[in-house]
Amino acid sequence: MPKLTVLDVRLYGEPVATLTNLQDGRTIFAFNDAYIKDEKRPALSLSLKDPFGALITKFRPYNMVVPPF
Repeated sequence: MPKLTVLDVRLYGEPVATLTNLQDGRTIFAFNDAYIKDEKRPALSLSLKDPFGALITKFRPYNMVVPPF
């Protein structure tokens, strides 16, 4: 059975994303759908916005190190 470890990422007590560590050592970051759809969402990090201010929602898996933000 694959081993997964999932952590909730919270902002002001509200879940906004997850960090999932896969058995092969990769880590995946993903925003929750509710956070993506919320037009008045607080910023988790300015590094998670594109040059036009839109939220970046597609991330590649990282090996052993999570994405900086």
